[in-house]
Amino acid sequence: MANVEYNPDEIIAYLNNTDLPTVLVEGKGDQFVYRELQDEIGLLEIDFLPCGGRTALLKIFERKEEFANKKVIFIADKDLWVFTGIPDEYEEVFFTLGYSIENDLYKDGKEDLEMLLKKKETDKKDKMIKSVCDWFAFEVELWKSNNAHDNQFSKVLLDTSKNN
Repeated sequence: MANVEYNPDEIIAYLNNTDLPTVLVEGKGDQFVYRELQDEIGLLEIDFLPCGGRTALLKIFERKEEFANKKVIFIADKDLWVFTGIPDEYEEVFFTLGYSIENDLYKDGKEDLEMLLKKKETDKKDKMIKSVCDWFAFEVELWKSNNAHDNQFSKVLLDTSKNN
């Protein structure tokens, strides 16, 4: 399947017409990360499909009976469930240990990654971290008041990088 995001009906139709083992991930950024890991590990015959966010991925998971004979796994970011735990109905979904796959990868390789940065890049990273922390605090407040929605972390990073 091409490197684009499809709606749940299209993804389910694709799953019913493929014999490839498939990993459903939230978005294109996740797809990129997992494909890089796939290249490192040497897994060749697996398809990684972005679903357009965690909400869409979970909607597909809730319809898994429609493609029960297919080899499919679901990987999602824990997002704000990092505070409350994952709801029982999603215990078959693989979730990140922390907030997101990027957080998990950064935590595991922080020293190596930061050694590669130049001063200008370190400054940009520090500004980005401040922006992300401000956004995250806002999202937590929304979540606490039951106004949470799909968190668009990648959009925050894009907006931050455009302003620098």
